[in-house]
Amino acid sequence: MTATALALLLYIEAAGEPVDGIHAVASVVHNRAVESGRDYKAVINAPKQFSGWRKGIRRRAYNEAMTTHQGFAKWEECMRIAQSMVAGEFVPSVTANHYYNPRLCTPPWGHLLADVRVIGSHKFGRL
Repeated sequence: MTATALALLLYIEAAGEPVDGIHAVASVVHNRAVESGRDYKAVINAPKQFSGWRKGIRRRAYNEAMTTHQGFAKWEECMRIAQSMVAGEFVPSVTANHYYNPRLCTPPWGHLLADVRVIGSHKFGRL
């Protein structure tokens, strides 16, 4: 998986979050890969995961990142984190393997999360 694809996932899922929120989303991807023995590509393309990625808004998100000052600054941060993941240098900031934004959805598993931590607009935890 390329750093660009990972950065795009991070941008789609967390560009509106503080840097620690972006890092926490990356941590979920990383933790799932480690726990499942799958690579990042398999994790982010798994069915019913990462709704922003699945909804096909990749091109629009990339264009936003490249054409707005705020978008580009967030893109650079997403790319920095993604490059550390691909290089094997990434250190997760949370132990979570799931997250969601309670303002946008209420997943049926949300109440089952353990070790819940709120970062920005997202709730992170373990199932």
